[in-house]
Amino acid sequence: IAAWLMFGLIFLWTPPHFWSLALLKDEDYRRAGIPMMPVVRGARSTKVQSVWYAAILWLAGIALYFTGFFHWIYFVCAMLIGAAFFAVTVKMLREPDSENVWVRWTFLASLLYLPVMFAAIVAGAVL
Repeated sequence: IAAWLMFGLIFLWTPPHFWSLALLKDEDYRRAGIPMMPVVRGARSTKVQSVWYAAILWLAGIALYFTGFFHWIYFVCAMLIGAAFFAVTVKMLREPDSENVWVRWTFLASLLYLPVMFAAIVAGAVL
């Protein structure tokens, strides 16, 4: 189960990561004819689905702790980084579709999410 949940972290992280980048580069994808989510479904739908993925990602990160293989340090990191990533994704949703301040923050947070989570796994294994 732990291996599947670790796979789940990567799987669930992928949509909000790439969709926030796609929201930033929406016009480029539109001109190139590449059917990324914001081009096909619009910014609002993309943001709503990103929030759902971020919420499930947070839960999957927490669930990983309860498999019994991970140190309490991992649990604290999973709670904090999951909450932070979810928070910026919600702020992105609340932002007008014409603005990209929180879209950019969501993309930057997504770049930190996986390395921090897997570093927490390693840190807990070392202790």
